[in-house]
Amino acid sequence: MGYTINRHPLDESIVVGTYYEPFDPIIDSAGAGQYLLDVLNASPEPLYYISDMREVTLSFYDLVIGLETAYKTPGSAFAHPNLRTFAIGTDTLIGIGVKVVNEQTAKFGEINVKFYRNIDEALTEIMGRGRKE
Repeated sequence: MGYTINRHPLDESIVVGTYYEPFDPIIDSAGAGQYLLDVLNASPEPLYYISDMREVTLSFYDLVIGLETAYKTPGSAFAHPNLRTFAIGTDTLIGIGVKVVNEQTAKFGEINVKFYRNIDEALTEIMGRGRKE
């Protein structure tokens, strides 16, 4: 298992998933997705998900498999209308993945993922205007 996932200690509407090596894009995404789905199903309010992938180095294969699994699996938490995702990363492929998901609406649907280099920027967005979305 290459991740931890927990609610933010200061705000229950924020969940932080931290990914690290060894990272398996299918197994780890499925585990995190189930946690998110349980939280989403327990509340009608939006959930703000910070996906911290700074410690992960992705291959192109990991990116493709991860996006397909996360956004095209029926009932996936990552495509849930009440989930707001904030991806954190330094790997170029993570930024490319965010761009692909946001631009290829015919393939992935209307998903809006935001990309940041650090958690503080994402938290500022969530605590400020990010909540209006």
